[in-house]
Amino acid sequence: MPKPPGRCIFCDGTGMSKEHLFADWLRELFPHTQNDTHTLGESVGNEPFKLKRGSGHSGTKTIKTVCRTCNSVWINHIDDAAKYVATPLIKGEQTLVTPDMQRILARWFAKITMVADTRKRDKSHIPQSVRTTFKGTREPPPSWEIWMGSYNGTEYRNLALLQRGGRLKPLDITPVSGPTETIGYLQSTFLGLGGVAVLVIGNDVPRYRFNVGRLPEYAARIWPVGDAFQWPRGKVIDDATAQAVANILNEMTYRPR
Repeated sequence: MPKPPGRCIFCDGTGMSKEHLFADWLRELFPHTQNDTHTLGESVGNEPFKLKRGSGHSGTKTIKTVCRTCNSVWINHIDDAAKYVATPLIKGEQTLVTPDMQRILARWFAKITMVADTRKRDKSHIPQSVRTTFKGTREPPPSWEIWMGSYNGTEYRNLALLQRGGRLKPLDITPVSGPTETIGYLQSTFLGLGGVAVLVIGNDVPRYRFNVGRLPEYAARIWPVGDAFQWPRGKVIDDATAQAVANILNEMTYRPR
């Protein structure tokens, strides 16, 4: 029997293409060499990250889960808009990050998160309904949180990605208004891009607030969009803090059956 055609994670269409995990324009900021290696980290539930090192630059890695139409039209628009906003931040240049810039960045980080979550399609934690809605609205779900801080370390500077997925433990999150019986998904993604460190918290329980510890000392929340802030941040994230940020939601999830 012939293998059925792949289906796009956003529109369920066919005619698949290779979507870059990190936008192709990033190669201008992160040049490739013959000796490049990359490390991707993944974890399920509250297990430790499993780091996998491979040959080749992470900026060359592609995932065949997006159709040519989505890739070349609306996803391309998200990537292109992010280039002009993210470049000075990655370089550590002094910039005022306005609410409009935060929205552009949030879309981009959410797109990276959703695509990376489908590297192993059968182990994806973000529901299909979330990706379908994102295609229509071009904005992260209102229940998601995205934080961004200045990074001065070396371990996660060259396009790093650490992802954790699982189901929420309801006792580890704080209700905002009223009880709920929902135990939703939790998908956290840490990104390192030059002078930028990002934490994306994806979940479907809007009435709960996550305890992110001291993260607000180091990072600004750009989704939901907030007030303008100066870049670089006054308190920077080093390698040890970056690892703590990547692990910040470790105890809030358990491994799904």
